[in-house]
Formats: sequence, C-alpha cells, structure tokens
Amino acid sequence: MDKQDGLRDLGFLSWKDPDAWMEPMKGPRWNTLVRDENKKLQETIKKYVDPQQIETFKKELTAAGKLYDLECFESGPVKISPNGMFNVRWRFEDEPISQRKDAHDIYSDGKLVVYTHDIGKGAEKYEIVVLDAKTHTTLWRRSPVGPTFSLVGDTIYYLGVTQKLWYNKLFKCSAQSGHGQTELYEEKDGHYNLSLLRYDLTPYLVRENSGKTDTFTIEASSSGAQLIPVKPGTERQLPYIQGSRVYYREAGTDSYKGQSGEELHGTPYDINFNFLLTRKKGETTLYNHYGHNEYHIKQGSIQLDNYNNTRSVIRVDDGTQPPFCVDRYYRKKLIKHSNHDAFKLKAKKVLGTSADGTEVHGVILWKGLFTKPKALFAVGYGAYGVASSPAGCYGKWAPLIERGWGILYTYIRGGGDDTDSWAQAGRLEGRVHTRDDFLALVEATQKMYKIPATQTVIYGRSAGGFLMGMCLNKEPSGRLFGAVYTEVPYVDIIRTTTNPDLPLTKMEYNEFGDPAHRPEDFGFLVDLSPADVAITTEAPNIFVIARTGLNDSEVYAYEPVKWIHRIRKPGDTQEKVIGIAEGEGHFYSPGAAIQAKAEDLALLHYRIFHNSSA
Repeated sequence: MDKQDGLRDLGFLSWKDPDAWMEPMKGPRWNTLVRDENKKLQETIKKYVDPQQIETFKKELTAAGKLYDLECFESGPVKISPNGMFNVRWRFEDEPISQRKDAHDIYSDGKLVVYTHDIGKGAEKYEIVVLDAKTHTTLWRRSPVGPTFSLVGDTIYYLGVTQKLWYNKLFKCSAQSGHGQTELYEEKDGHYNLSLLRYDLTPYLVRENSGKTDTFTIEASSSGAQLIPVKPGTERQLPYIQGSRVYYREAGTDSYKGQSGEELHGTPYDINFNFLLTRKKGETTLYNHYGHNEYHIKQGSIQLDNYNNTRSVIRVDDGTQPPFCVDRYYRKKLIKHSNHDAFKLKAKKVLGTSADGTEVHGVILWKGLFTKPKALFAVGYGAYGVASSPAGCYGKWAPLIERGWGILYTYIRGGGDDTDSWAQAGRLEGRVHTRDDFLALVEATQKMYKIPATQTVIYGRSAGGFLMGMCLNKEPSGRLFGAVYTEVPYVDIIRTTTNPDLPLTKMEYNEFGDPAHRPEDFGFLVDLSPADVAITTEAPNIFVIARTGLNDSEVYAYEPVKWIHRIRKPGDTQEKVIGIAEGEGHFYSPGAAIQAKAEDLALLHYRIFHNSSA
C-alpha cells in the first residue's frame, strides 16, 4: 500500500519510514544485515560468557524440561504429553517414547487417530493427518488447514485458510477417506477468526474478535450442516455438558451465568464434559458439572483432559514444584513425576499500585534455598486476554533460579488473569495501563526485596515485546531495570496496524488499534509504538537482547531488527543485540530454542553480575 519506498499515505496523514527497505526481508542488503547482527550477538556473548557456561545452562534447561514431560492424557491408543501452551507430544501406546511426534491438536475415537501439525518450519502452516489406529498407516492428509478440528463419527470438521493465519472457512469430509469435502461456512468479516471445539463429541464453531465470541453447535442436515447459536445476543458463550448447559456473559457485565441463573466465581477459561476452570486475580478454580468447587490453586494453571471424555484427569502446575496429575473422580494423585522433589520454589504475592491508582497483583517465585531473591527477572505480557501463569516457571528459567534469581509474573490489564473488563482495560488506548501496571509491580518487588535496578531484567515475548518496548520508552534512564530481554517482539506498531495485507492486522484492530481508519488510534499509538519512539529514545545504560526467526508469520523479523537499530545509539555503554534465526518461526524448534535460551540467560546472568557468579 506504499506509494513509493517507505511512504505510507493514510489520507489524513502520510510519512516515510527510512527502514521500510527491510520489510521484504530479501536481497543482498538484508542478507548482509542478518549476518552482521548474528555476528554482533555472538561476539557479545563471547565477550562476557565462557562457552562452558553456556553448555552448563543448556544441560540445566534440558534437565528442567524433563520434569514437565508427563504422559498424563490419552485418547484411544494414543499417549499424550502436553508440550507448552500450544502443542503436545504423542505416540501410540505400543511405540517407544523415542518415536513421539509433535502435534497442535490430536484426538482418537479408537478407530482413527487425527492430528494437526505445523509443516511450515515455524511458519504455522498446518496439515491435518488421519491414521488407522490399529495399523498406524496414514489414510490421508490435507493442507493448509486450521490448527483445530472435530471428529464426530465418520465426519471430520476442519478449518480452511484464505490467507496466512486467517482461518475463515468451515469444511467437513469423510473421516475415513477424506472424500466428500463440503464447505459449510465462510467468515467474510476479516475482524473475526474461527476455531473448533469438541465437548463430548459435539462439534462447536467459535468466531472470535478481541474477547467477544459467537459459539455455534454444528448440526448435520440434509443440505450439509446447520450452525445453531448456543446463546445469541451475549458477548461470550461456553457450552457445557453435551450442549445442554451454557455459561454466558451479557454485554456490559463481567459475571458468567448458567441457564439456571447460577453465577460463576471468576472468569472461565476452559471447559470440558466433566469440569470448568475459572481465574480470578491469578488464582485458578476447578468446578465439577454440579457447580461444586473441586480444586483450587493460588497461582499456576490447571489443564483439562480434552482428549478422553470418559476420564476425569487434570494436570496441575502451580509453578513451585514439578507438575502432577490428579484423578478427581477417585480423589487421588494419578501421575507424579519420579523426580517430583527436584525443585521446590517459594511463591509470594506482590501488590502494587499503578499510575492511575489501580491495585495490581503478581507473584514472585524463587529457590527455597535462598532467603530472598538476589536478582529480579520480571515477566510481562498483558494482551489478548491471555493469562500470565507461572506454570512451567522452572522449566523456562532454571539456570537463573538455581543462581538466586526471583521470577516475577505480573497479572496486568490486557491479560486474562481476572475479569473480561480487566482484559479489555488493556486494549487499544488502555495499553498504557498495561505498561504502568507492569512497572508498578517491578518497583514494588524491588522494594520488597531490596533489589537494585542494575540487577533487574524485564522480559516479554511477542505482544509482550510491545510491553517491553513501551517500558524502555518510559524508563530509558535505567532507574527501574538494567536489561531488557525479548523474543519475537511486536514493536513496529504503526507500520503493522496500517498494513492490512499482513496476516493478523485486521483481526487485531480491536486489540491494538486501526490507525488507518480511526485517527484517534493513530494519536495514542504514535506515542507508544516502540520502533517509532525508539528514534528519539536514548537508553545508553540499558542492555537489550532480542530474538526473532525469519519464518515468523505473526511478527515478521524486520520489526525487532528495526527496533534494535533505532535504540542503538553512538556512545551506548550497554549493548543492544539481536539474534535472527533462519528456519525458525514464532516458536523455535526444541534444539534451537534451548541453544538460544542458554546463550541469552548466560549472557544476562554474567552481564548483570559483571562476569562473576552471583
């Protein structure tokens, strides 16, 4: 949409971006830049960290990751181990663990095994694969498709892709053969994305836009299928117990009610045939289908078994110990890691007061061997209504924890740790609240444990990178933190939100803004956009490290490259560096992820403590 190199004209305003040449991410100039930036990062690492220290960090991260490997779920003949927020690892029960595969979604009815996985080397190009459950042979496969599906009898419902990351069509076909593909629905509004849910073998289609949903039961008919709204006229709906019950939220409210008038305590975030999960101020509660409180944790996450409706298994991870599974029917721990005493972390709530007087919450975790944290690593996100759970804390940050660092998780506006209005308060112009909430919790934690800014690192990935950039804009002097660490950061906000050809732009107008059509959005974004404010920001005493991948389809690699180039100024006493990985996307592959994390954490630790052990 640029009229000429870098010139963007919105009608009411036009400007030229001198770094727009990076956006195609190709050509000799770009290739040289990538090579030079990777060289600069490696030189910085070598300057402060011995290679053996990186190998030690890698071993610690690998060992910590094994503590989270639980085959706690099963579906037909398939054993399933959750592997992070969006993926699982799986195998047939008669196969060795060494043959496990990765999947985004998986389900088996005992006859077939169906799964989706990324075949785009991190670019989030999904393929659906159908196997014979007995012979393990592949019956058929299809791509590109959406990451979710529903298998009901001999029918598979799956999503079609019109453009990258926009899942806007609903199809069905024969599960056995893949034949008879029929389009059932097309979403034409680019603000909405589609997903599929399955509760007790009932398929549901969900269209979502910035926390607002419309949920439909998919009912077969002679003409193909009908989409039946489960609770029309409400802001969000969660079907429960074979569709016979729905929890819903009316517009302008935060309370979720059932059809009998019962009201939930907290905001629901997952549901299946047996259980419902809610969050309130970072705490998680499990309810059974009678509405009784079955289980509660003060921080962390509970994961439901959405693979087998005949079991009542949950996976619990409160961040302070290795995760375990519980069978709520028999009221007993079902699976516990053999090395369940490998780490014991302390957890302490943190309270702060944001710039507008709002009370904000967080939780800090650290190794019980230390009386208090010796340094602070603050994690922030605050977007899409996604929670900032400390589940998996040790697996991600073990080398720092073992050396006395405290890991702070912040429940800030924009995130999904409290009510829906809490999430909404961090969207659009409310993004400033997300920043102020985070900084308030960082400062409150520093006061609690007398941790100086020079021994404080702030961290965020993806949309959390937007937060990190805003924090650097607000506090460039080093008063509150000495280092910024960010992965695949969303930082080139103005250019991205005014380019509807990018995969996520239209779907995120109500999350981040639509400055091309709403001048008022341009007004607040121009003051917050990290890549734009960075031109005039000077942060000579703050160390910055970023990571990105050339296959990233959510946040293109040129965004953080622009940002790093602009915050790097002559005379900086602290480096600003970036790693740009070829063949990696928004989520690095396991081997690349551990290598990068080991380098980054070792660099941060030894850089913060002036190349001496803490």
